[in-house]
Amino acid sequence: KENYYQKNSEKGYFFGNENILEKLGILKGEEVTTTKYLHLLQGVNPNNGEPLLKNSSDEKRRVGIDLTTSAPKSVSIIEEYLRASGKIEEADKIREAHQKANTLAMQEMEQFCRTRIYNDQGTRISANDVEIIRAEFLHDTSRENKINGNMDMQLHTHNMLFNLVLHKDKFYSLSNEELYKNKMFLGQVYRNELAKNMQDLGYEIETTDYEKGFFVINNIEKESKASHLI
Repeated sequence: KENYYQKNSEKGYFFGNENILEKLGILKGEEVTTTKYLHLLQGVNPNNGEPLLKNSSDEKRRVGIDLTTSAPKSVSIIEEYLRASGKIEEADKIREAHQKANTLAMQEMEQFCRTRIYNDQGTRISANDVEIIRAEFLHDTSRENKINGNMDMQLHTHNMLFNLVLHKDKFYSLSNEELYKNKMFLGQVYRNELAKNMQDLGYEIETTDYEKGFFVINNIEKESKASHLI
């Protein structure tokens, strides 16, 4: 209700599959507006306010799922250091590396989206041929925002996956079981791609957990609060 994702005037953008975007009158990459955002959370058509689901606008319905990709602290520190030093172009390249990794993870995410439908025999089954819509919000500080009075750098993206999918030209609610089962895999996809992107930019990385894909940028102190950067 408070729209945490844009509390500091951050911009958001809509993404999703072609047919569902067209039916909702939204362009891919279109900037998020409060009206359209709230309508989609409620499960109603953002153009005319008409309900798209049986439980649209029900206060008890799940409005969506927040899938967050978060860069390692060392990546966030370097990005902020470059920006504070006036090296905007280099900082933007790191932010782009993060965004590319986020995009790949969200592309992989789509294969785990499901809905529940009734087949010809009247049995409720899971259907995987669905189209999704999400809103993407890029943040550069943590939810806590400050540590000891200093900004806590944390480059991350909130992907609000709306509880609204399109299946054979009809709207349904999103089933999240497969998303939950594969959340660790999606995190690995993001981190592996980000590590590759950072290496492409010339940074040396050190893998700290091969199984989960965690890494740090070499020569960055792990405990640094980087207060001198602000």
